[in-house]
Amino acid sequence: MFSVLHPRLWFLFFFCAVCLPMAISQKDSIYFSSHSEAEEIFRGVQFEVAFVLHNSGEGSGLQPPSFKGFKVVSGPNRAMKSSILGGKLTHEQEWRFTLESQQPGVFTIGPAYIKVGDEILESNSVKVIVKNEKMQVEAALGDSLNLEEAIMLKLEVDRSDVYIGERVTLDYVIYSATNIQSFKTVKDPEFVFFRVQESEEYDHENKKVVRNGRSYIKKILKRMSLYPLKEGCLTADSLKMEFEIEIKKESESSGNNKAGASLFSKRPSVRVQMISDSVRVCVKGLARGKALPVDCKSMQMQVGNIAQANKEGLGVFVMVNTEGDVKRLLPPGLGISGPRMKVRLVQEGEYFQDGKIIGERTFEYRLDQGDKVKLTPSMEYFDTQAGEVKTLSLPTREVKVLSSLKPVSPKRGKKEQQEKEVSSALVFVVDVSSSMLTQDLKPDRLNFTKKLLRAYVKNQIRHKAGLVLFAGESKVLCPLTRDHSLFGSIIDSLEVGSIKDGTGQGMGIVTALNMLREVSCSDKSIVLLTDGVNNTGYLHPLLAAYMAAQLQVSLFTVSIGRPGEALTPVGKRSDGSYIMGKAKSEVNDELLRKMSEATGGKYLRVEREEQLDLVLWTLNNLRSRPGSRPGKLTFHPAQLDLLLKGTITGEYP
Repeated sequence: MFSVLHPRLWFLFFFCAVCLPMAISQKDSIYFSSHSEAEEIFRGVQFEVAFVLHNSGEGSGLQPPSFKGFKVVSGPNRAMKSSILGGKLTHEQEWRFTLESQQPGVFTIGPAYIKVGDEILESNSVKVIVKNEKMQVEAALGDSLNLEEAIMLKLEVDRSDVYIGERVTLDYVIYSATNIQSFKTVKDPEFVFFRVQESEEYDHENKKVVRNGRSYIKKILKRMSLYPLKEGCLTADSLKMEFEIEIKKESESSGNNKAGASLFSKRPSVRVQMISDSVRVCVKGLARGKALPVDCKSMQMQVGNIAQANKEGLGVFVMVNTEGDVKRLLPPGLGISGPRMKVRLVQEGEYFQDGKIIGERTFEYRLDQGDKVKLTPSMEYFDTQAGEVKTLSLPTREVKVLSSLKPVSPKRGKKEQQEKEVSSALVFVVDVSSSMLTQDLKPDRLNFTKKLLRAYVKNQIRHKAGLVLFAGESKVLCPLTRDHSLFGSIIDSLEVGSIKDGTGQGMGIVTALNMLREVSCSDKSIVLLTDGVNNTGYLHPLLAAYMAAQLQVSLFTVSIGRPGEALTPVGKRSDGSYIMGKAKSEVNDELLRKMSEATGGKYLRVEREEQLDLVLWTLNNLRSRPGSRPGKLTFHPAQLDLLLKGTITGEYP
């Protein structure tokens, strides 16, 4: 009988007998659930949470929970599947999130919500226990090692007892007895009373060493040259780093995957942060309190072309080498007083020789009038091995200096004299690092700063104003002027990318001090406008603040923007344009406040556009109280002049 049924009747019979009951049964079993692949997990490990809509054709408008206590790495990733199990047709829609545990504790991932037709369905909650990563590391390492033995983070110096200006080598070192997948620096040390320079001259290869009776792999991450600028016991702050350590299979296989193994991703790892000990260096002063260079090794002199003397004066070049701080090298004397002489720094550098870093400076002397003169280049320096002052000199050499046109001193007109008799001078030091494009202020931080500057100088005709920009380096954009219309037009040229990126606040301040020290007026101030944390430059910003205090210049610091996440540059395209993305920003409020207080200035914070009027009112009523507090760093006049003029402009009076 069935063999003669028409094919269409066969299909109708199958649908009525099998599929229709399934369809009716599934109508009564629509529900929304959630589950996590981890019940117990360690801090820093990633895992997945899935939200599943069962037996419904379509769901829309997913509202996931807040995931408080976890970082969302990715998601939602959507998938759909249908299957027949036990004679039953099932249909599922799934939304998956990859999370990362942030801190230890017991957390509840709340319900999610989905719309099906006119109805809103709610999923169940999920509980996840997050354990301390130290427990995980030690579980991964086994019984033979604990965390402190597995990884040691050290700051190591080659000497801890030195003289001012003597070089101290400091290495960032990792000693590892386990496999480290990756690492990153969370916080670099701060070197307030040192001049700091990074060095590439060291062995970058990993070495096997034995420490405390255990074998380790030693890796030098970075080498710094520290040159102390102050007597006493100075401290280099701690180094903070984050390490990612892979979990071993033994720990994965125990406890129903409670060590954090992922079913959906690569074998898990754990992140742990470590802090090194600080470093202490005892610094002795030099003989007779002089701001001398140390450990000078050689000197050379070269006399320029006499035929050029009629135009530019006779050029004499003197090159000096030192094992100490090259920035302390002042121009040697030539042993003459008759001819008028100009001196400038023409070259500075360092090179590696016989395992030592040698600093080198070349000075050019221009003798522009006179006849025959005898030149005897000489300079005093401090020999750290002998502990005494010595003299480095060259044999006397007689040279002929042809007569040249005598320089005529220009007569000062009324306008120039009025310019010099300014009651107050103010230099704005503006951050133009890439983070100034952050859009928490409209349209961004830099354009808000421009608006502030324009509004301030609009009616300040009694002030002489100047403008310095800084990022990874510093530059004078507008010399001191009372022409505020000119100043306003120059403000428009402030832009990100005009100089090397970075945040060198100390360099910006010192550039401004070079401008102000040439001005004769009763009130000198610097206003630093920045949005970041100092991360480059040879001079720490607090050290620059102490220099400002000694020069009777008040420093007012203004932080632009608010901490937290905002749209900011996170990368750069090949055409030079910035890739914008959400990222956290922070400001070192404590440091900026200390810098202002050291000079009798004030610290301001601008987080909203509505604060513009308040900031303008404060700047209009600046009352400087220059002078550092007792016990802070002061500089020998020659050393101060060296740090200010010799290292920035290369010109000497």
